[in-house]
Amino acid sequence: MADHAKVKIIRETVEDEITVDLAGYTEASVTDYLKHCFGKPIVKDGTMKVTFVVGGGKLVRQKYEDKLPSYVAAALTSLGYNDDRTADKSCQKAFKHQHDTSKNLLFVHCFPELEAPEVDGNEYDEDGEVVEIPKSPEERVLITDLEEFKVLVQLKVNSYHQLKKLQAHLKDAQKFLTDCETRLSNMKQLTAEEQDKFDNYDSIAEKITFVNKELQKLVENGQLEQFEIEDLLKFLQERVAMMEEQLETSGISEKKKTMLETEMDKLCAQRQASANKDPIDPRPLFREQELRQLYSKLGPLKDLEKLPKHTREQVDKLANMGDLEERVDILVEQSRGWFENARRFEERRKRCEAAGRRMGKAPGAKAKAGGGNKENAWFKKR
Repeated sequence: MADHAKVKIIRETVEDEITVDLAGYTEASVTDYLKHCFGKPIVKDGTMKVTFVVGGGKLVRQKYEDKLPSYVAAALTSLGYNDDRTADKSCQKAFKHQHDTSKNLLFVHCFPELEAPEVDGNEYDEDGEVVEIPKSPEERVLITDLEEFKVLVQLKVNSYHQLKKLQAHLKDAQKFLTDCETRLSNMKQLTAEEQDKFDNYDSIAEKITFVNKELQKLVENGQLEQFEIEDLLKFLQERVAMMEEQLETSGISEKKKTMLETEMDKLCAQRQASANKDPIDPRPLFREQELRQLYSKLGPLKDLEKLPKHTREQVDKLANMGDLEERVDILVEQSRGWFENARRFEERRKRCEAAGRRMGKAPGAKAKAGGGNKENAWFKKR
């Protein structure tokens, strides 16, 4: 029987090089031992070298069988290892013999087959506890239940253009689920990643229905910015044009023709009503009020920083600049909505910064009431 403690020494070591003394091993025992050590790859990153002591001069000769080096070589060869005099730690499944004359010992150096450890995808804190990695907005909206989804939408997806992006994302997920169901019905296996998504996507159809209603509320209540009205009018015009093409198709039935014409009338009426509505003012950032106050302090400091020379008092003022900028970065990130166009968000941030800088140049001026609070259009109930 193999010595399990010595097997663990080799298979579980964290070292790159270890030495194992095979004194007292017979042909049968060394063959069994090496089979347990190297019968399957060792799970370990990097490289590895195992040095077996298999004989020596007259002072230690009696501890080793005369043919032990041959027994070790035969056992390793039977496991698919190659006898390679040039082998080093860059090799795997190889071994070589050495007679160390300075120590008067015989060695067999073995370079095992290694297998990289599986990555579990988790992060760990200092105590070894798993740290839950925050899921992206794109993933959260797909796997959360319907009630939590509604809350998240109200908090993080406030505008028409954000809801349209969310709607498209959900429709892509719905198409994915339909494709998976088709493949499964045809006895085709899903990949592990596809199966995980198929099992965990939650209430996608119901979420699409909810988002559609939220979009309709925004349109009917006139809660669109100018660029969103333009996007809506373009979308409606494209729908009308598509229906006009269908009406021109030869052989269309009277029933379908009537249905298309009715739908076209509705779209045209909606387009006219939307075109007649005034756009809302650009939405403020979620933390607009606080950011304006910070920008009002940062503006003068940035101007001061550009001066070629500074007095001691000016240096003291500039010392606070880093803390202010760090706070701004935090609040800006907190203000970023889900599914928000990056360019549009930056435009909103720049408007906020410009308003703050104007405050800084007008001592005593305060941010307009409502900027980033619950009375603003950003927070109006849909």
